[in-house]
Amino acid sequence: MSNLKTKMQNLAVISSTSVLMTLGINVSATAAIVYDITDLGTLPDQLYTIPNDINDAGQVVGRTGGNGGFSPTRSFFWSQENRITDLGIIPGAYLNYSAAEAINNSGQVVGNIGRLGLIKPNEVNIRAFVWSRETGVRDFGNLLNFFGNINVNDINNAGQVVGSKSAVNGAGRTFLWNPETGVTEFGNFIPNETSNAPIAINNLGQTLVVAYSESGYYFNFLRSSDGSITEINGLPNSDGTDLADINDVGQVVGISTYIGTGPNGEDLGTDDAFISFVRSSNGSIIAIDPIPGYEYTLARGINNLGQVVGQSYSYVAQAPAPAFFWSSKQHRYT
Repeated sequence: MSNLKTKMQNLAVISSTSVLMTLGINVSATAAIVYDITDLGTLPDQLYTIPNDINDAGQVVGRTGGNGGFSPTRSFFWSQENRITDLGIIPGAYLNYSAAEAINNSGQVVGNIGRLGLIKPNEVNIRAFVWSRETGVRDFGNLLNFFGNINVNDINNAGQVVGSKSAVNGAGRTFLWNPETGVTEFGNFIPNETSNAPIAINNLGQTLVVAYSESGYYFNFLRSSDGSITEINGLPNSDGTDLADINDVGQVVGISTYIGTGPNGEDLGTDDAFISFVRSSNGSIIAIDPIPGYEYTLARGINNLGQVVGQSYSYVAQAPAPAFFWSSKQHRYT
């Protein structure tokens, strides 16, 4: 999803319809829906906060930033009890970009520390870290016994981590790290592959991966815990698809892109159309239609109830992109 990620700088934890549905409460029977919004705040001397993940305990991780451009960023951990906390950096690290990417239900956090905007040849430019309240920040490369570039994307409740690693100036390759069995490298997914990278992992060990070919095309795959591989396609007649997340029942959420000609044959001119979708484990696919006033949707994540969160998007309105909550059962927004 890195191709389509945008910065979310209005920072809040929102408890609303999705929480009621998760608790089994009949939303239609409630007289009113109350939205509780909590400002996450920022770390000292930082101007904005970007949340990247939230676990079932309501703990949030992400990064905070300064004055834009190449100013340093710092990883944070937020909880209702302790508010926002700086996770720190790998001891001795000389890199200036830190972003916590994911958190599991045990409070284990993974993220990346890099050289923001200053890629240097023949040097390590990005390092991954793992954090817990008990251990603090640890260099993930030490756990892998690898000291090249490492980028991590996700961690599940079993502590399994997916990421990519490369030697200096080398192509990235996906790995799965299991705290009990160590590292499994995925190898190639397509002929003439130049690199691959993970997107997400669920609690069954199913991993979403994107693979890049020599010709510049990319392909999306689901790798099961037994090593079997299934190609994941998006909406029909699209020009490309970016996957975002997978839940524990095998539903995949993503975004298909249309260039020049839209999904209904319409002329897009110089614009592109982004249409989100939910793909079930049996291969059936549902498009997430845009909410009124917006042309497109950018899905970000899906939970085990098939509920999707993301952002709205409009070329016409040129207005701020509001977040949306969408239920795949009811096919409606809230």
